[in-house]
Amino acid sequence: MAVHVDDPEHMHLLGLLLKGLLERQLAVAALERRAAALRGDFGLSAGSMAVTLSFSQRGVLIKKGIAATAHACVGGSMRAMVDLVAGERPLLAAAGALLTRRLRVRGNFFALLPLLPIMLTPGPNAAR
Repeated sequence: MAVHVDDPEHMHLLGLLLKGLLERQLAVAALERRAAALRGDFGLSAGSMAVTLSFSQRGVLIKKGIAATAHACVGGSMRAMVDLVAGERPLLAAAGALLTRRLRVRGNFFALLPLLPIMLTPGPNAAR
């Protein structure tokens, strides 16, 4: 599954980091199958940076800013986001960050559930 950045020359660090993360994660066949089944837009913000992940049959497109069509948005500090993707127990970290309000969810929380394994499961190059 292809991961593309819309206007990569002007994309901020969050979008470029997410591209690398998604490419690594989608190298795992089970996670690629999950991503292929997703459709629609999901917003993600960290600090002052925000992106929309648009899932379609063509792949994932990362766009700057949060689209009005986003099913749900997750936001928090850059530190909270780094803890999620770099931690040893990312699902536990996500639950803790939500409960302590270091992460916020807007929109349909349940729409995010299929996205969680893709974003938070250690990929093929993760330290064991």
